[in-house]
Amino acid sequence: MFISIVLAVFLTGVTEPLEFMFMFCAIPLYIVYAILQGCAFALAGIFHLRLHSFGNLEFLMRTPMSIQAGLGGDIINFIIACIVFFGIGYFVAYWMIGKFSYATPGRNGNYTTDDDDTSASSSSSSETSKSEGGQSQPERIIALLGGRDNIVLVDACMTRLRVTVKDVEKVADLPAWKAEGAMGLVKKTTAFRRSTDQKPTC
Repeated sequence: MFISIVLAVFLTGVTEPLEFMFMFCAIPLYIVYAILQGCAFALAGIFHLRLHSFGNLEFLMRTPMSIQAGLGGDIINFIIACIVFFGIGYFVAYWMIGKFSYATPGRNGNYTTDDDDTSASSSSSSETSKSEGGQSQPERIIALLGGRDNIVLVDACMTRLRVTVKDVEKVADLPAWKAEGAMGLVKKTTAFRRSTDQKPTC
């Protein structure tokens, strides 16, 4: 995951995957990141940074043209600015993550190991036993769909769960879905929609 994100950022300049990794689970980190980005762009009005590129691929392709245009000094300033802001961002983020123990990707439960699976299964067993028939809601929904073997494709949106099944006759009728919390049910030839007032759970 990290390798693909880093490649996207450094090669193409697409930073959204990096930002979305922590902007919701560690908002203070994103605030610091946004401030640093604003300061970096502000440098263009202070120093000679008359360069613009989306990622290192475009930067390298534009370097010969920039040198021919007499912007060699701008290239040096640009590289220095990147190194400085990278260092500041890295050490500030490193300190904040360690100080406040933010649950960034790979830390504080944002990963899965064999030990985690064992502990998770043991901790969730009591919750599962409390649910109807000893099954969790996803398992009950799968049963209403006619079982795992009957499911071909699952496509979720904000308010509905769209499922393509092999045999639509095996799908439970509306009363059973109502009992599970669904607001409605629409059966089509090869697919149906389950409307809920909550985000789908499976």
